[in-house]
Amino acid sequence: MNPPDNDTKHFNLKTYSEMFEDDLSLDNTISIFLTSPIEFYNPYKNWLEKIPIWWNVYNKLKHDRLNNFHLGTYDIVIQCMIALHQLISRARIFTNLLIKAGWFNEQGAFIPELIIARISESGIPIGIIPCETELFISPLSENFVDFNNDFPLSCTTCDFSERVKNILTIDGYY
Repeated sequence: MNPPDNDTKHFNLKTYSEMFEDDLSLDNTISIFLTSPIEFYNPYKNWLEKIPIWWNVYNKLKHDRLNNFHLGTYDIVIQCMIALHQLISRARIFTNLLIKAGWFNEQGAFIPELIIARISESGIPIGIIPCETELFISPLSENFVDFNNDFPLSCTTCDFSERVKNILTIDGYY
């Protein structure tokens, strides 16, 4: 996670992807959007090769809102929010704040392990711990969603809160 050698280099999303992808593994991270039906998002997919559409739209709106207003769709907003959720979930610097905010299942078995890993800052690998908000679930590390023949399979051993377990088991929610 070292900055480029040239201090005058322009930092952009491509620069950040090169700097942080190895540590954050956002390229393959899949989050769950707790809507009905449940939706799965991977906003950083292939971000090392191409700039995500949600980022392009964000920049177009930032620089010329009036002429690009039509690009600000519901799906783009959700992708931006999930991208931020994933980044906050994966960056270990936020772990203490996430615990305090209740983004983890407080009854979960992984909380002591998570706290020890954060306190020691030693890069200790941790299990698949879901970071939960009212709208999204993103994995702290690895993934808890796998696609089998285009059908998403959620991790059955993950430490989801009771609320999320109930949502994931409702018939027709997918």
